[in-house]
Amino acid sequence: MSGWVQFGPITVIEGSGGARFPFCNSLLIGGDPPVLIDPGAGPAVLVPLAATVGVVLNTHYHFDHISGNHLFPRARLLINEVEAGDFRTRSGLAARLGITAADGPEGAGRWLDAVRQPGERPPAPTPHARHEWWLSTGRVDGTYPYGREFGLGATAVVMVHTPGHTAGFCCPYFPREGLVYAGDYDLTSFGPWYAGADGDPAAMEASARRLAELDATHFVTGHQEGVLSRAEFLARLEDYLSVIRRRDERYLALVREGRDFAAIVAAGVLYPARYHNDPWVAMWERLTAAKHLARLKAAGEEIPPIPPRLASPQ
Repeated sequence: MSGWVQFGPITVIEGSGGARFPFCNSLLIGGDPPVLIDPGAGPAVLVPLAATVGVVLNTHYHFDHISGNHLFPRARLLINEVEAGDFRTRSGLAARLGITAADGPEGAGRWLDAVRQPGERPPAPTPHARHEWWLSTGRVDGTYPYGREFGLGATAVVMVHTPGHTAGFCCPYFPREGLVYAGDYDLTSFGPWYAGADGDPAAMEASARRLAELDATHFVTGHQEGVLSRAEFLARLEDYLSVIRRRDERYLALVREGRDFAAIVAAGVLYPARYHNDPWVAMWERLTAAKHLARLKAAGEEIPPIPPRLASPQ
């Protein structure tokens, strides 16, 4: 996608850096007042909108979709009902992200202490210590309903509950415009991301297929691709979802080599091992390995022991 794309009162705002993580494509809904969905496009794009936007809506709690919340202090902030309580406490976000499962309550406390501190952070693959976590969370002014059409700015939306990426994740569907904001069902070559403690690969696959059944002519991904026609989205969806199966196959091969859990994690099925020095990359690698090994166990395979906190992260 290049530039901003219009669908009636809905403007698709291209995220900085081609909407690659830690940025995302955002939606601006015209109306009185205007509504902004997922303010992760980057400050350079969003700051000029701060004086007019009256409602900010988050599809889920991940950094790349909420990092600009703090740029709109006068706007009403809405998030889904599943994640709202944890968004307020912040400690609940540490559990959902996987910090509590990986590093215990003490690790969650250290993370909160770190993000509370202002100041620049050194470049890292993940925004694990970014102060925007603190600035853009802790406040929720309301929640929105799942599965029921309601007015949003100058149009109407249905917030389709599509768990898998996170437990509360939803995709805004605009029936009048025939548009779906598919968010992190983004069709990138990396494949589906469900590495957080509340992510679920089976649920993510089911949700993606449910999105494909919506009566929409266009789909907007949260990252990189941007606006896709229905035909383009459907043509690429199966290859995207097949990444889950290919990960299963790689984990099974490692199990059959006789590797223990630590050695399976070190193999870097999700992220190349050279990135494992980032604490969140390492955390998500462990959580994803635990999820896939549990899938293999359910299919009748003998697997090595999984650390208890990772086996039951929620």
